[in-house]
Amino acid sequence: MIRGGGESLISIIRQVCSELCPEPAGDVGSLASPEFGGHGRHPTHADPGAADEAGVGKIRLALAELAAAACGGELAADRERLVAVALGGVELLIRGQLTIGRPERLQELLPGVVFLVALAATEEDRALSISRRAEELVEVSGAQPDASRDDEDAPGGTRTRAARLKRPPL
Repeated sequence: MIRGGGESLISIIRQVCSELCPEPAGDVGSLASPEFGGHGRHPTHADPGAADEAGVGKIRLALAELAAAACGGELAADRERLVAVALGGVELLIRGQLTIGRPERLQELLPGVVFLVALAATEEDRALSISRRAEELVEVSGAQPDASRDDEDAPGGTRTRAARLKRPPL
């Protein structure tokens, strides 16, 4: 599994999935495969090695399930391709973080990743709500926020993480 907490990422993603859709998502196996659409895995410098390969696949599967849960359990045919592209981008991001030796950043990046995948499956407001829930779960899990991040909503450009979490539920 991914060094630096891949299991906790999957746990957070699955928690969000269960809150969105109590019934398991439909068959998302084809989306969970990097070969979706017949393109295969593109060679890249961002190849984490065999030790993390299974973890990357498990995270991709959990995110595919999240995409299906975001739209009620079954992805519409026109959204499948969008989700596959989003999953491919997320996979490259994960591999990049592993390659540069920063797997601990994956938990910090998870809300943005969740937003990207959810946006491919559903409308923007719902995707934002889903990513905010993931952010809450990351916060509860004890991940350290990036203190250098500014938010223009607050005086002086910085809004506390707690203030960002005060959002309506899913």
